Amino acid sequence: MPTLAGAEVTTAQVRGTIKLLDYYRRFLKSECGRCVDAEDRHRTGRTMTKEQVRRRLSFLVLTAINRKAGIPDPDDDIELWRDCQLVQHLVHRNNPSGLVWRWHNMRKFRTRWIQKRYGYLLREGDDE
Repeated sequence: MPTLAGAEVTTAQVRGTIKLLDYYRRFLKSECGRCVDAEDRHRTGRTMTKEQVRRRLSFLVLTAINRKAGIPDPDDDIELWRDCQLVQHLVHRNNPSGLVWRWHNMRKFRTRWIQKRYGYLLREGDDE
């Protein structure tokens, strides 16, 4: 079984991805104004405009390139997202995500490079 970014994938999954990308590309070349959302899991008949398809296709292509290079999907890296929200909260004293920050959760970062770069934000005595 082939692997992609360390994960095993089937040939059917690869073919499905290629068909999806081809579907979006053909729609962008067509004269139609709207297309059926091929990723609509519940088959509700949701449609997309050319601008929405252009953005989605761009995202899918960049994600495919990142996966081939071994870079994890941004959706999968929850720890990094949490650390970024914590840095923003500590630097700007705002909370855009609405997370409840308890003091014991704020005393450490979960990703190594955020700890190295922004560790000074967690030192004692910075809350003035």
